[in-house]
Amino acid sequence: MSSKLLRRAAHPPSPLVARALSIVEVLEAILLHVDQRTLLVACLRVSKAWNEVIRESLPLQQRLFFRPAPGFGPDDHDCFDDCLCPVNPLLHWGFPGWFHAAPDSSDGDMCMELTVSIGECFLALPWKKHAAAWRRKEASWRRMEVTQPPTRALAVLWQLTYGASG
Repeated sequence: MSSKLLRRAAHPPSPLVARALSIVEVLEAILLHVDQRTLLVACLRVSKAWNEVIRESLPLQQRLFFRPAPGFGPDDHDCFDDCLCPVNPLLHWGFPGWFHAAPDSSDGDMCMELTVSIGECFLALPWKKHAAAWRRKEASWRRMEVTQPPTRALAVLWQLTYGASG
């Protein structure tokens, strides 16, 4: 469900729909099928009740990569051996080039290896538009897990390439 569809719902819901959506379990089950960006950007703003459901629901928090997925404790997974960790699609979108995973791939976003060209990737970041929103200390992307299960280690390798001298 996209935010465009949410905006098109100009008329109030019928009493039966409103009653069904007031049941936390029903609303949660529906919201689990909403794409992550719409869930984070639009659904949180629908009402205080929806905001509370999204913030308090463990499955929704896991879907938004704010909480670790079930069964993935620190000792349950070794990300360096044939890693198939789903990459957070919101971070993939917000940090283009930093993750080698296709956001619409049939297997989901999978992180096999992170290789980054720092200069090119840094310049491609969408921080030029809405810079203040990206810099906020309470910005949601700062609290998100990069992968599910959460990343436990990060290795940074620095490689400099020099051109041939003439």
